[in-house]
Amino acid sequence: MSTIGLALSGGGVLGGAHLGALQALEELGVRISVVTGTSAGAIVAALYAFGALNQENRLYQAASFRLFDLNSWQWLAGWAGRRKPTGLLRGERLEAFLRNNIGDQSIEAAPLPLGICATDLYTGQLVVFGSPARPLPATVWSSDIATAKAVHASCALPILFEPVEHEPWLLADGGLVNNLPVDVARALGAEKVIAVDLRGAQQGLSDTAMSRPVSLHFVAQATLNTLTHRPRIDREQADVTIVPHFPHINILDLRQAQRCVQIGYEATHAAAKQLRALVA
Repeated sequence: MSTIGLALSGGGVLGGAHLGALQALEELGVRISVVTGTSAGAIVAALYAFGALNQENRLYQAASFRLFDLNSWQWLAGWAGRRKPTGLLRGERLEAFLRNNIGDQSIEAAPLPLGICATDLYTGQLVVFGSPARPLPATVWSSDIATAKAVHASCALPILFEPVEHEPWLLADGGLVNNLPVDVARALGAEKVIAVDLRGAQQGLSDTAMSRPVSLHFVAQATLNTLTHRPRIDREQADVTIVPHFPHINILDLRQAQRCVQIGYEATHAAAKQLRALVA
C-alpha cells in the first residue's frame, strides 16, 4: 500500500474544516502516514501527528484566536518609547495549549512524519520544520525546535501576530510562501498526497465584505486572502484535493468555527469515490 500524506492549508477560522476532514477520512478508512500543515493547518497537523486530537479540541479551540493573547502592554510600551511592538497578538497561549496536549516535544518525536511550514522574514525563504526523506528546492529544513514553537511561528501572520525569533531566523506565517504544502509531504516520504485547500474556493473578498467600512478586521482578512492565494500548481501536485466552500464565512469569525468543521466533513465525504480509489 502506498504511503499517504495529508497537506493542510492555512485559512484562519476556516481551519476548523481540517478537523471535519480528518473525521471523514477516518470513517472512509483512509490511513494517513505523513502530515504537513501551514498556519491553521499546522495546528491540526501537529495535534494529529502526536495523536492528540480528542473530543475537546475537535471543537476547534486549537485554532481559535482566543489562544492568542492581545499585545496591549507592548503597544503601550511602544508609545512610551520603549520596545516597539511587532504585532497585535502574541502566541504564548497557543504554545501553552499545544504543550498541554503534546508536551514540550520536538518535531522528530512525532509518531508520524510531520512538516510545519514557516517563512523567514529576513530572506523570504521557506523554512520547514521536519526531517525530509528527499530534498526540496529553495527550502531550509530544521528539526531543532519544539513543536509548539514551530506551530506558533507557522501561524504568525505579519502585523496581526508577532513574528517568532529562532536563530538565525525571524519566523512568520508559512502561508506567505507555501500555503498548501503538498511538495513538503512528498519530501517527507509520501507517495500519494491528499490536500485540503481552504483557500481554493476563495476568489478575493465577497461583495458583502467589500461593502463594509474599512477596519482592522477588514484589512487582516484582505491581507490573508492576498498573501495565501498561490497558483493552482499547489493543488495540481496533489493526487486528491478537497476544496471546502465557505459561503459568507469570514476567516476571522470565531462564531463560525464549528460550522467550518461540518463543511470540511461534508466536502471530504463528497470526495469519497476518489479517496477510496487512491487507497485501493
